[in-house]
Amino acid sequence: MSDQFHGFYVESGDTLRLMTAGKYCDKDIYVSGTGGVENLDEVLAEQRELISDIKTALNGKAAGGTVDTSGLTANADHVLMGETFIGANGELEEGTMPQAEDVTIVLAPSKTRYQIPEGYHSGNGSVTVDYDQLLVTPSKDRQSFGNVNGSFIGAVTVEPIPDEYIIPSGTKKIEDNGTHDVTGYASVNVDVPPPDGYVEVSGTLEITANGPYVVETYQFVNVNVPTENQLDAALDGSVKSINSNVKSIIAYGCRGWSKLKTVNLPEATSIGTYAFYYCTAMTSFNAPKVTSLGTYAFYNSAVKTVNFPVATGLAQNVFYSCGSLAKADFGVASKINQAAFAYCESLVALILRKSDSICTLAVATNGFQGSAIANGTGYIYVPAALIETYKTATNWVNYASQFRAIEDYPDICG
Repeated sequence: MSDQFHGFYVESGDTLRLMTAGKYCDKDIYVSGTGGVENLDEVLAEQRELISDIKTALNGKAAGGTVDTSGLTANADHVLMGETFIGANGELEEGTMPQAEDVTIVLAPSKTRYQIPEGYHSGNGSVTVDYDQLLVTPSKDRQSFGNVNGSFIGAVTVEPIPDEYIIPSGTKKIEDNGTHDVTGYASVNVDVPPPDGYVEVSGTLEITANGPYVVETYQFVNVNVPTENQLDAALDGSVKSINSNVKSIIAYGCRGWSKLKTVNLPEATSIGTYAFYYCTAMTSFNAPKVTSLGTYAFYNSAVKTVNFPVATGLAQNVFYSCGSLAKADFGVASKINQAAFAYCESLVALILRKSDSICTLAVATNGFQGSAIANGTGYIYVPAALIETYKTATNWVNYASQFRAIEDYPDICG
C-alpha cells in the first residue's frame, strides 16, 4: 500500500471521516439519533478497498511488518453492522451500527415531533408537514383560528373589510334643509335657521267666550266657554280641560285629545260614540246628568272613577280597556252590553244601585273579560234585597261569588 493509513474517526457525532495520507473522504454514514442521514453508496466501495489495503498491511505485520494505530478513534458502534474495521489494538473488528429502515413521516397538529432512530439511513426516507391555506371572512369581533381538518395552517388570507363594518365616527353639522349624506358619521347636529316669518310659540291662551282668536304665538288654548250648545267643532287636541254647560258631546267630539286631563259637564245629558276615545291623559270626568253613553265612548281613556246617577244603559265597549278605572257607580242602569268593562284591569268596585229590579248583563263571558272582577279580585255591589237574585240570574251566575251588599260596605258605596 503506497499511502500510509491513519484510520477512522467521528466528528460531532454525525460525520465519519476516512483518512489516508493527504486524502479525506467525507460522507455521512452514522447518526446518533438526533442528526440527518446522507446516502453512503459512493463511499462503500472505497471503504472496501481501504479494508483490503488494511488486510494487506496486517499480513505484512504478520510477516514482521508494523501498522501505526495511534490515530485510530473509531469503535464498533461507528461502523455499519456486518462491516469490519481496524480497532485501536490493530486487530480487525466488526461494526455494530444498526441498519435503520426508511421512514415516511407526515407531521400534524396531533403529531408535532418525530424521534429519528439511531443507525444507518439510506437517505430515502422523508419527514414532511401537512398544512392548509385558510380564507377568513372579516368580522367586527375578535376571531381565533386553529388547525383546519387536522392540518397546520400554512397561510391565512383575510378578505377586505366590507363597508358596513366601518365604525361611524364624528358629527356632521347640517345648516340647511334638504338631503344630506351622513355615511360614516356617528351623529348629526342640525342647526337650520327658522324660515322667514317664523313665530316661536309658548304659553296657553284662555278662551272663555265665543269669537275669533289669534293663537299663532300660543302653544295651547284652554277653552272654558259657558254655553248650552255642543262644543265648538273647531277645537282640537291642544285643549287640556273642559268646563262647559254644553248639553251633549257629539260622536268623535274629543276623540284622541291626548292632552285633555279634566272634563266637567254639569248640564250634559248624552255622550256620543267615540266621544272620548283614546283620551289617554283624561283622569277626571264629571257629568252627573248624562242618561246615554255611546259605544266606545271612553275606550282606552285614563279615567279612574265614574259616577252616572241617571244613566239607564251602558253601550257595548263603553269603558273597554280603561286600565285605570277602579270604581264605577250607576244609580239606575238597567243593562250592561257586551265588553262594556273588558280589560278594565283595575276595576275593583262596580256599584249597581237600582233597587226595583236587577240590571241585566247581555253576555256571560266578555262583559268583564280581563278585568279585576273576572279575575276574582274585584266585586259587584248591589242592594241586599236583590243579591240572591243576581247570583242566579242569567249571565250574572258566572260571577256569583263576586256579589256584595251595598249596605254592608258604606266605606266603598257611601
